[in-house]
Amino acid sequence: MLVNNKTKRIITVPLKNGTNHRIMPGVNNVGAELWKQIAPQIKNKLESGEIEDVEDSVKTTNDFEEGLARYNPVNAKGLIKETADEEILREWLETEKREDVKGAIMDRLKEIEEAVTSGEGDE
Repeated sequence: MLVNNKTKRIITVPLKNGTNHRIMPGVNNVGAELWKQIAPQIKNKLESGEIEDVEDSVKTTNDFEEGLARYNPVNAKGLIKETADEEILREWLETEKREDVKGAIMDRLKEIEEAVTSGEGDE
């Protein structure tokens, strides 16, 4: 399940086992079992729009597909633009078949790499 942290800060959610789950800014991939555990704790952030369940808020075009293939190219590119997690982007790049969407993923990975190498975002 895709969850979008629309803030610019990490949101930490305590888990039952005594550890924490971090929801990074941008799109995050959260397993169904983990989501069941954290959703009640972040209800206020979901209601305020700080965090959104992408699958509830972004219209899908094919519910039988996985990953970005579920979304039309415009919505897929919007999700890519909001994703800072290179692992998620690389997973999408491996499974995506549409050339324009693959190009958007590669562009986003390049943006992130350039930001990291230039020190952008360091405070």
